[in-house]
Amino acid sequence: GLSGPLAGFIITVLVAVVGLRLSFVVPIEEVHSWMISYPEIRFQSIPFPLLLVFLQSIIRPTQEGMVLLIHPVGFAAWVGCLVTFINLIPAWQLDGGHISRAIFGKYYHKLMSIFGVAVLFLTGYFVMAIITFFLMMRTQGDAEAPLDDVSPLSTSRKAMIFVYLAMVLLTLVTLFPR
Repeated sequence: GLSGPLAGFIITVLVAVVGLRLSFVVPIEEVHSWMISYPEIRFQSIPFPLLLVFLQSIIRPTQEGMVLLIHPVGFAAWVGCLVTFINLIPAWQLDGGHISRAIFGKYYHKLMSIFGVAVLFLTGYFVMAIITFFLMMRTQGDAEAPLDDVSPLSTSRKAMIFVYLAMVLLTLVTLFPR
């Protein structure tokens, strides 16, 4: 369900705070001079998820002509966002799939799984989309049923849907350049 990804999300936030505190901001001209002086080192820009954009604006805000050089701990937070986002996709046996099964039931879970694979594909996770799709087809799209598939969700569990959606949006990392 949601408890595993929620715990991972909280750890990712803490790691992001530490990683951004350890990162530093430099003028972009300095980075350009490093690229010329050290051609063997490949400098690369990575797309930040909303969580890191928000935390960076508080912890290490950048101004025009400045760039953030992310510390390896900050990169670990980026990876944490990536893993959390993929895990929360509402497809098949991923945690997001279990959540969608509990919310929507068996039939709509299959539709949400197809939607989840499409989201993976559209955000650039082609290999993960293909793997998830083929594993879904191997099991005819069926996922493990919840232990209690009869009782309706409580109000507090339904409210957790908003936490789930917020986590998905905050950890969304597209692999396409901006």
